[in-house]
Amino acid sequence: MFAPPDDRYARQLEGCALEPGVGFPDVIALGDPLPDVTERIGRGAEDPTQPFVYRYDRGPWQLHVHSAPDDELGLHVVVALLITGAGAPPLAGQVEVGDPASAVEEAFPSATRERRGGALVFHDARLRSMVTVCDGEVDCLSVYLPPKRLPVFLRKRVRTNRLVSLDESVSAPTAVPDPEAPRHPLFPSAVPVKNVAPPPPPLATWEGLDEPRVRLAVPQGWSERAAADEVSWVGPCGQEQVRLRRRRGSSLSEALAELPDNLLPPEQRQLPAGLAARWGGDAAAAGRWQRGIEGSDLSLRHFVLLVERRGDVFELDVARRVLGATACPDGEALARGVLLSLRLGDVGERRVSENGLRRIYRALCNLAACDGEVDPSEQRLLDAYCEEHGIGAEEASELEGEGRRGERLDVGKNPDERALMLESMIDLAAADGVLDPQELKRLRRLSKLSGISKEELTEAIRARWSTAAPSNATRQADTGATLVLLDLDPAAALHFDEISTLIRDLPPGFQGFFEVPAGVHWVASADPELRQAPGRWFVAKAGAVVVLELRGGRLRRPDPERAKRFRERASRGALEGMIAYPHEFNPCWRELTTPLRNGRLPGLSPREAEAPEQTRLEAIWFGTHGGDADAFLAELSYAFLAGWTEKREEGIERWLHLLQSVYHCGEHLPQRDPPLFVALARLIGAQWLALPDALLLDERSPVVFGSRYLSEDLIDTEVPVLVEAGRRFAQIRAARLASARGTTG
Repeated sequence: MFAPPDDRYARQLEGCALEPGVGFPDVIALGDPLPDVTERIGRGAEDPTQPFVYRYDRGPWQLHVHSAPDDELGLHVVVALLITGAGAPPLAGQVEVGDPASAVEEAFPSATRERRGGALVFHDARLRSMVTVCDGEVDCLSVYLPPKRLPVFLRKRVRTNRLVSLDESVSAPTAVPDPEAPRHPLFPSAVPVKNVAPPPPPLATWEGLDEPRVRLAVPQGWSERAAADEVSWVGPCGQEQVRLRRRRGSSLSEALAELPDNLLPPEQRQLPAGLAARWGGDAAAAGRWQRGIEGSDLSLRHFVLLVERRGDVFELDVARRVLGATACPDGEALARGVLLSLRLGDVGERRVSENGLRRIYRALCNLAACDGEVDPSEQRLLDAYCEEHGIGAEEASELEGEGRRGERLDVGKNPDERALMLESMIDLAAADGVLDPQELKRLRRLSKLSGISKEELTEAIRARWSTAAPSNATRQADTGATLVLLDLDPAAALHFDEISTLIRDLPPGFQGFFEVPAGVHWVASADPELRQAPGRWFVAKAGAVVVLELRGGRLRRPDPERAKRFRERASRGALEGMIAYPHEFNPCWRELTTPLRNGRLPGLSPREAEAPEQTRLEAIWFGTHGGDADAFLAELSYAFLAGWTEKREEGIERWLHLLQSVYHCGEHLPQRDPPLFVALARLIGAQWLALPDALLLDERSPVVFGSRYLSEDLIDTEVPVLVEAGRRFAQIRAARLASARGTTG
């Protein structure tokens, strides 16, 4: 049985500090499996209205542990920690409960502020920390893991929980009672279960809604109900159901707004364009809401998938029984099976031969390995491809080896094979949310090998990284900022957020870009002889319109009246010649400019004087920047960009000085501020990915020399987040060096 809560947590955490983005290392860290936490500090009190939130309040201060299911571990992990009450540990060793609001402002100068009811919330997204101030004093401190990009019900590997309520009327259940397991103390109708391997559900094909392909796999024993533009399948208990309906003349935003209460965080509502395309739509969004079942401690959770195509919205609503936040395993299998098998379409099935499917898989493995190691999100897509197309584990391993070695990379002439190849490559490259230069280079090579034109690839990349919308007005208003460029030479080229690439062949009548991501950007024009004019930095805000004109050989702000006129036209979508932001040319730009998110360029500091009592890094961090981690990161970011975009020699010189100081950080300094060094390793990794190969050929060059020490020092700290950061940088370093020296395919 579960032990009652006690004050172990307060005793074990005495003298500790809550580390931003980390938690309490070795006791309760973010990402720790919940069973491990329970073993260390006991089980907290669980509120039936907030399942899987555990409250520890038997000590002098209170701790709340929030957990959520992890796809790969198959169990719950800690996703947030919240502490409150007098005597609670400080956040980052600086802010304590009871401190005035000014202490928060001083400790976290880059944090955003938001009023929530009567409270003021300070939020630092980089440090993944929040501080709540009530009546002028700090009331609550919290740290968290960022939410996953996809809702849990759309991810491939989701295991069911062990405490559920079974419905005996469901034939071929996915779980059976486990008499040896303890009962849950809060939910009397919960039955401990163990999973069994279910037979595959029958595939139901229905040709309604004016669509030739709607494939839904549902459990046995379910009944079908049909009406105009709607069909539903209802479970034996009459509660669980799947409903698919067509909302004619509706938009995605209208359908989302009509959901009762969308519990998904905003970053999980709009789904990637690749998923929408896989379902046969132009754009897709997701929702989740929950309602109780009268007379029961169970509830029904609704997962809603909205797929927009050609002015209509197809709504798929999967309702499954849950116990608090724990799903009935039969409902879990239903939701996942339906969402993974859904396909809307108006053309016949693609016909790709068995050999063609294997050729594609071999090429996908080659693409996935281009940066040194296959990312877990990429591996999930590869596994899903094998499962979908019947490629066994042994054969997949053989094909993967050939792909990694660059062997037998050919694609047939079948148009369906080439189309599936392009779609699968884009999905794989986008799996981790970043299209880095190595992936782009490999994509271009494989596309050329497959007979896919450069134009087809470019359009597919833009579609995958952009949100589809029916008009210029919608695109420019709803997805990022708009940059209007006036009076350019028709034969000119552009440098836009790039390190070594020109954007050539601008379309006739070109006037700028829509869907420009929020943040800092750099743009410069080049004449027909490709001589670069002085560039200009600007800050893009969501929904804003930035207007620049070429005057006197450089881009400048136009006079206020002209700027206002073009800003209004752009906001109405009345400007022709606008194209989407060129994600394919600058995949690392967001990572490169994250430290400059406030829009202030820090300038370049003079070289620090040598001091025997300080290392070079200490002189920069504590001397030049007064211990301000954000200022240090900002200068490292700007020095790189000043050198490689503005072509300023002093920028390159300063960047190399900062770079060498971080390479030789040792083990002690990273342990003082793990979030800073995680951010440093991530930023330098992005800078390595953006650099041209020529700079990485000489092991003695200041870019390469000493770089391996950074990964080794971070790994030697044995701090989990630093170890992971060190390994990731080591992978990027090895892949870039191999690519530059021509030792990979």
